[in-house]
Amino acid sequence: MTISIFNTSQGKIKRGSSSMHDEAMATATETAAVAKCNTNAFSTTGNRDNTFINPVHIKDILMKTNIFRCGSDKKSRPMLYIKIQEKLNMEEDELFLLLVYHVDMCMNSIDYSKCYEEKGKANGGESNTEGKTQFDESTLQLVIIVDCQKFELNNMISVDCIKKIINIFNEFYTDVLYRIYIINVPTFFKKVWSLFNMFIDNHTLKKIIFINKKNINLMYDHIDAHVMKHFDKNADKDKTIPDDSSIFFPSLSLYYKYDEMYYKKLVGYVDTWVVKMVQANH
Repeated sequence: MTISIFNTSQGKIKRGSSSMHDEAMATATETAAVAKCNTNAFSTTGNRDNTFINPVHIKDILMKTNIFRCGSDKKSRPMLYIKIQEKLNMEEDELFLLLVYHVDMCMNSIDYSKCYEEKGKANGGESNTEGKTQFDESTLQLVIIVDCQKFELNNMISVDCIKKIINIFNEFYTDVLYRIYIINVPTFFKKVWSLFNMFIDNHTLKKIIFINKKNINLMYDHIDAHVMKHFDKNADKDKTIPDDSSIFFPSLSLYYKYDEMYYKKLVGYVDTWVVKMVQANH
């Protein structure tokens, strides 16, 4: 099996190997290209025939740290943390690229062996299940945490921009999403939310949950209860957070250990992704 990536401006087809890594990178390239094309298709600047952007110019965009992976949940699903900025310090197209890149890198980080191990444990480790275990499909999906602590009406990005982001997730990531949790929600946010939920398909809308102190137990499906002690007043305060915890949300109400290895490797991930885009575009 081979992967074909077509550049309409140059009329070239590049073929890559069928390895899992190459497929993931090819998918990231295609998704970012189509997202960029869709959101800027009628721009009066730039070449509308060129599906691909210049990947060399996006390294600085990808290194911005308001979006990053924050470990995995109990089922080894990758978790993506998105921090709403006080003021958007990037162009809207840069925001789309940032989302697409980190979602694809999260999906590429799934440890498939852990998915099999969890399935085997569920079967009690019986020998007659050997060779018959299957993936729990939900373990191949993404959990997104959106932190709205800095959300303010006067700094809100445009309604049109939010609609475009929603369309990107509706079109490319509906089946990839397991759940979207929105935390630290201001009281006025629900009024604003009514402007956007009409643009979200029902399948995706059901996966979006606003977290408060009444339904914090929903987060326990992903994170150990004692790790949530700073947010949940009913949690056991005597238990300490284990050193190997890889969950970290940098807000006033949620404190976890940052996935340091992921951040250290981020430059390498970005370089790899850019190289793949360059190869696909030339």
